Amino acid sequence: LNSLGGKKFISKKDKVEVTVSAGENWHELVLFCVKRGLGGIENLSLIPGSVGAAPIQNIGAYGAELQDVFVSLER
Repeated sequence: LNSLGGKKFISKKDKVEVTVSAGENWHELVLFCVKRGLGGIENLSLIPGSVGAAPIQNIGAYGAELQDVFVSLER
């Protein structure tokens, strides 16, 4: 079980990048972003699992896919 946690925001010109540790709960990340007015992953709510599993599974729902907003992954 991956227990690494943490989130940070990086503001760039006309966008915000959210850096998230692999052990964070995916649905909690979606809620965290929505509460801060950050759109793009709200259709991916209620998908079970961790942030670290999301790019491996390339999660998608209701016409949205992680690949549409995903920037990078570090090991």
